[in-house]
Amino acid sequence: MQAALTAFYQAVKMDYRIRNIHIAIFTALMIERVAQGFINPLSLYSRDMMQSVKITKTSTYCKCLSELSAYGYLLYEPSFKKNVPSRIFFKQ
Repeated sequence: MQAALTAFYQAVKMDYRIRNIHIAIFTALMIERVAQGFINPLSLYSRDMMQSVKITKTSTYCKCLSELSAYGYLLYEPSFKKNVPSRIFFKQ
């Protein structure tokens, strides 16, 4: 996990699009990935991750994940269903 976070931090140093919230979400995702045994993809419910990073609006969480996906840091596949978790793929 340390190598992945280090690589992420090095990449975002020069990326003006990345804000604190992106870093918080990515870090929480990496911690969850370790907790789940380094599986790829992660299957997560937004409500669980939002509590971890202290985000109250689903739209903010989804927007930040979509931006991280668009910027190439991960791949986010939202489910749009409350009983089906979204999937998050990490770059290898």
